Amino acid sequence: PAERFDVGEDYTLSVNGTPIMASFTRVGGRYVYDPCEEEELGGDERIHITIGDEGHLHSLQKGLRGVFTPQEFAEIFEVAQEKCVELRKIVAKKEAN
Repeated sequence: PAERFDVGEDYTLSVNGTPIMASFTRVGGRYVYDPCEEEELGGDERIHITIGDEGHLHSLQKGLRGVFTPQEFAEIFEVAQEKCVELRKIVAKKEAN
């Protein structure tokens, strides 16, 4: 993009980590991790949480109607951290091949 904006030659950026996103949708009063299309369509609210290699929150996006209580968010965030660790291991394994 540097050349495109006439600010020098293009160059590659180093990758220092792998942020991983976990998605949840509330369906019928329960939160579903990694919802399928039908669950998303029938959902009341959704949240996407991206966590970095060090376990820090990188991004958060809430959608649809409804609200999360602090307790609900804490529970969802805890599950998101666990799932992101699992997913990061899968990604690292695939990258190694």
